[in-house]
Amino acid sequence: MKRSIVFDIYFNPKKYLSLLTCIEQINGILKIQHQYLVERQDWYLCATSKKNSSIYKMFDKDGVTEIGLKKMTQRYNKEKDCFSLAIWDKKTEQGSLVYMLSDEGSGQSFKVHINIVFRSLEITLDDAQKFCLALSEHFDDAYITVNNNYSEDKMAFPDRLSAAWMIYLPKVQLSHNIVPQAFDVI
Repeated sequence: MKRSIVFDIYFNPKKYLSLLTCIEQINGILKIQHQYLVERQDWYLCATSKKNSSIYKMFDKDGVTEIGLKKMTQRYNKEKDCFSLAIWDKKTEQGSLVYMLSDEGSGQSFKVHINIVFRSLEITLDDAQKFCLALSEHFDDAYITVNNNYSEDKMAFPDRLSAAWMIYLPKVQLSHNIVPQAFDVI
């Protein structure tokens, strides 16, 4: 049975973060996971296919790579109000990290959500606690959640992935205007 452990980090910075700050935060997470969980060092940019996701090495043991800095700079400059980066462990295909920084629209409310997933790993409770504690020290005033209860055999709708999110929308009427696929899902 495949199992995953998922760490989600949420915090609200006072201002939109610089690219250097985003890179430092991601690099800090990778160093912490290297210390407490697994010895991954090479992280690649996610793309639309496995082949395309194996092209750009974003981070290695020394931190951000030259091509990684170039790719992130392009994305950061292009996506001024919402910067996101998805990287994965190409070697074992068991780890991924998604970093999202967004402006809530008013220019004064900013949000960061970082999602870290490790699949099919034997992680002890002690190591998970140490990793989570190190994350909380690295991110001041962050809200961190840990979920290891997910497995493919426990999915609510294994044959209909798009329907699974419906159970988390209480009192919301889905319409074709909000979600074009709503009629198909219903």
